[in-house]
Parts: sequence; C-alpha cells; structure tokens
Amino acid sequence: MKTSNIINKSQTTNDQTKKQKIAWLGKPESKILSIRKFRKYIDTIPFEDAVRETIDNWQAGPHFSKSLFDIADSDSWPAPWDLFGQNIFCDNSQVLGAFYTLILSEHAKNYNIAMAIVQDLLSGPQGQIIVAYNPLDLSNQNVVKIITSSDIQTKLGK
Repeated sequence: MKTSNIINKSQTTNDQTKKQKIAWLGKPESKILSIRKFRKYIDTIPFEDAVRETIDNWQAGPHFSKSLFDIADSDSWPAPWDLFGQNIFCDNSQVLGAFYTLILSEHAKNYNIAMAIVQDLLSGPQGQIIVAYNPLDLSNQNVVKIITSSDIQTKLGK
C-alpha cells in the first residue's frame, strides 16, 4: 500500500499518546467495534500520524494473497461494515480498509483524502492512498482514476 504527497511510511511518529491497535481476531461485531475505537483514537492525533498508523494497522491484519474484489471497480467493493467484519484481507481489502477508516474519521472534514487506482504493468490495478492531492505526485504512475468519499456515498451509507 502506498501513500502520496505528505505521508511517508518510513517516518516515525513522535506522538506520545498511547497507540491504539485494531483487534483483528474475534467476531465481526467485535472487529467493527475495534475499528471504531481505532478511528476515535486517530481523531485525536495529528493527521500525518493518523494516516501512517491507519496504513500500518491495516497492513498488520490477517492477509490473503488472492484478490477478493477488483479495486478498480468500486461497484464490486464491499461496504465498510462488511469489509471490517471479514476474517482475512487481500491487498485490495487492506488499502480499501485504510481508505474507509480515514474517510470515516474526523480528519476527513479537514483533509482531502482520496484513493488513486494506478495500473501496475505486472500486477494490474492497485490502490494508493492520497492526501492533499497534487497531480504532480502521481506524474510518474499510470493513474486509472481517483476516488474520493463523494464517489462512494452509497457505500458509506450517506
């Protein structure tokens, strides 16, 4: 999972707040509540740290290598609550989960959070989290489309 512009995964946070982790084991309802608790936590930390911790948490979830849906086709995406309740996540699920978590957070009121679908020559379409969108950040990539929260309002229940 990649990020663009102001977020670099290799940066470390200096925040002294006790870090919250998503609990990946348990019933779907308990995972949904854990993600909600995590989302409330990221609302209290600086945006750059929230993005980094969200991506790190989703990458730490149970992983399955075969894609469960087409990341380039938003109609095939599971709704956030269905995705959050799953037991295992493909690469597409992880980037989509991070995207959903961020756009459902309070940070989305102040930051333009989007997901670019980029075409990789070897592995096909891939999602990439984008914040403070600047087209120059993606100039060296084959961007198929940019998806924002307004593009998936029905998935978000809005």
